[in-house]
Amino acid sequence: MIKVRDEMGLTNVKLMIPFCRTVEEGSWSWRDEEAWPRPGKNGLELYMMCEVPSNVIMADEFAEIF
Repeated sequence: MIKVRDEMGLTNVKLMIPFCRTVEEGSWSWRDEEAWPRPGKNGLELYMMCEVPSNVIMADEFAEIF
């Protein structure tokens, strides 16, 4: 992502996290990766795929992260 967005200048590329079952998984999925750009930096948007029932049931909690 850093190469694509920062070096190549393709800032329209977004980061999407698939199959996130819990809020903890969502928090962990990008915060522990030092090699990933941070959401908000250079307009980066972070998305989550809504694939499991917990995503709908806990939508407010997931919305705080994504």
